[in-house]
Amino acid sequence: MTFSRCLRVELRRVFLSPATWLCAALTLCAPLAGYSLYLPAGQYTKASALVANPVLAGALGGAVVFALLTLYELDRVHRCDLARITDTIASPVTLGAARTAALLGPAIATAALACLVYLPCTADGMGKLFQPDVYVLGFFLLMLPSMVFGVLAASVFYNLTRRVDLSFVLFAVFVLVALSTWVSDNYLLRWVNPLVPLYSDDFDNLRTLRLAGWNRLFWLALLAGAFLLSLRFVRRYEKGPIGSLLAGMRRPLPALAGAALVGLGAVAYAAQPFIDHSPMDYVDQQYENNQRMFLTATHADVTLSPGLGTLSGSAFFTVENENTEPAEVSGWLNPGYRVKGVTANGAAVPFRDTNNDINNAKEIIMTLPPEKTLEVVMEYGGYPQEWSMMRYFLWGVNISRDYTEVGSDALIPTLDTEFRDYDNLSVTASVTLPAEMALVSSGDTPKLLAEDKGRGTKTWSLLDSGRRISLYAGDYESERIEAGGIAVDFFYSAKHKETMDSMEAGKVLAEVIDYCTERYGPLGFDSERPMKLIQTTAYEQGGGAFRNISTMGETYFSEENLGDTDKGASNAEVLAHEIAHQWWGLSANFEVEGYWSSEGVTVYTTYRLMKEKFGEAYATRYYVDEWQRGLDELNRSFYRRHPEYLEVLPEKYAANVRGMEWSTGMYKIMPLMLLKAAGHLGGEEQLDAVLATLYEKSAAEYYPLTFQDFLDACGLKEEDIRVV
Repeated sequence: MTFSRCLRVELRRVFLSPATWLCAALTLCAPLAGYSLYLPAGQYTKASALVANPVLAGALGGAVVFALLTLYELDRVHRCDLARITDTIASPVTLGAARTAALLGPAIATAALACLVYLPCTADGMGKLFQPDVYVLGFFLLMLPSMVFGVLAASVFYNLTRRVDLSFVLFAVFVLVALSTWVSDNYLLRWVNPLVPLYSDDFDNLRTLRLAGWNRLFWLALLAGAFLLSLRFVRRYEKGPIGSLLAGMRRPLPALAGAALVGLGAVAYAAQPFIDHSPMDYVDQQYENNQRMFLTATHADVTLSPGLGTLSGSAFFTVENENTEPAEVSGWLNPGYRVKGVTANGAAVPFRDTNNDINNAKEIIMTLPPEKTLEVVMEYGGYPQEWSMMRYFLWGVNISRDYTEVGSDALIPTLDTEFRDYDNLSVTASVTLPAEMALVSSGDTPKLLAEDKGRGTKTWSLLDSGRRISLYAGDYESERIEAGGIAVDFFYSAKHKETMDSMEAGKVLAEVIDYCTERYGPLGFDSERPMKLIQTTAYEQGGGAFRNISTMGETYFSEENLGDTDKGASNAEVLAHEIAHQWWGLSANFEVEGYWSSEGVTVYTTYRLMKEKFGEAYATRYYVDEWQRGLDELNRSFYRRHPEYLEVLPEKYAANVRGMEWSTGMYKIMPLMLLKAAGHLGGEEQLDAVLATLYEKSAAEYYPLTFQDFLDACGLKEEDIRVV
């Protein structure tokens, strides 16, 4: 009996089996756990809460359920003592392969049905933020492959042992290892729960899905190969596993195909193109500049290909050379790029790629001729790799049609040379990208050079000081704001335009910037260039500030965050809270200890602004009373009153309790302590003066503020302002 005939028979039998329908029903229910019980992607965005978490819960539940179904079906003929009969009809190897392959049919049907069942509520819950492609890919790239892998893994274990109990134990270990902290930050080893730190609402999730796709190809090759090899151990002629293996060697082709697939999986693991091989922690590296070479100018012509996620470019370096003999100089660029060639004054020069990934860059060593003035040209390009240190968050270089973020060595390589006048050093670039993408860059406002309507691209001219440029591109809306003595260009996702208009975001920004500038001091931006406040993707946890760029992650603008009453009484006030972080947290750094952090000072700053804007009664009702209510709830907490019981809780639950207490401490207790400090100092204006002094010190000296610094500046002791 041929494999195709066996497969047809098994498919019909499996689809008519009550056990199959029971497993399908259980799998359809599994995504429900992703709404409250299993939240691997968090709940910072709607896409995480309504798509990523349910799909990942379905992947885990479906893999386990279909693995159990596989063991049940494979053991059926032995459990019912029918093997002697079926083995006379067809080879046990052929039957075993057909049974396993037949189980993939219900898995595919169940995943498709789950996609349809959860579609209406997901689309309704997400509204205009719903991304159909991300939703569908979630079920067919994340959930379905996990179910397929569960079937293949269970079949491999059963073919090797022919014992249900032992196969179940091996499969359980296989699942637990994938879920363990040992492999949590290695996206390739997570077969049942692919790495999805979160999903973005406003921009695409292409990079996460690309990693998931590579993970699926790796495991498909590995498990399919292991399955073909395990068929050699299927018992036949009443022999044991070794005897069956030897008997099966008369047909070596399946075993050779299995070995080839396992080898392909090994190659996929070693050659994965997404994460670099830098040390897992930051390396404090001392660069050895060539002391007799001086960089005077940098220019680059760069083309971004969002569809492929790649970059290609030519970097031009003007170098004054005092060497009288050929000399080596190092260049640094993203580890994912390949250098195609290096020339100096038009002549090719020797170079070597050291592949020594460090801090998301690799070194290229060039030997340059002893000519007084050198025009060094480096041709480079490829798919940029992310920093291994950020491998769990997937935050880094991103090139896609919906959202592009690229800068530093990932945009333009750098040379290890000296500088005669670094303060007057400049870098220019021409960047080509799809015409529909709005471009934002550090330095001057980009200028349009050319538009190719046939190819649908625009080429922009960029200018910045130093030797590096950072750029962002996507579906952005923009607004120019004059506040605090500086111009501010605010860029945010077009999906948030209605929300931003309703809360008068520009007006809120201006008020906060004027207030904080007057009370604490100006932001450290160049007054001749606009400050650029940019909404970035959700994968950027928090925000950042450099040159005239200030970034805020997408989660700042989510409905959940804008409705967080810990940060303000309205979404406009939450936005004010986040803008105040440009002073407290981004410009002035904090040494987090206890409840002391930038959050407490930022909440207090928002309170002061709203008190001045709406009056004392409003500020007391929506801020001070809320702080006191949070403190009272904390004091009534059972574990607060009986901390000894907290020590005997499982660590997971104890961590949740401590996390809630810490959140209350940052957002409610610390502002109350600051309010009490103002009373000791004689008024809130006096506390403003203290905070202004601390801000100036931290922002100017990059000094992390400690709680003791605050107490010393106030002339107080901790017990003077303690509220608990």
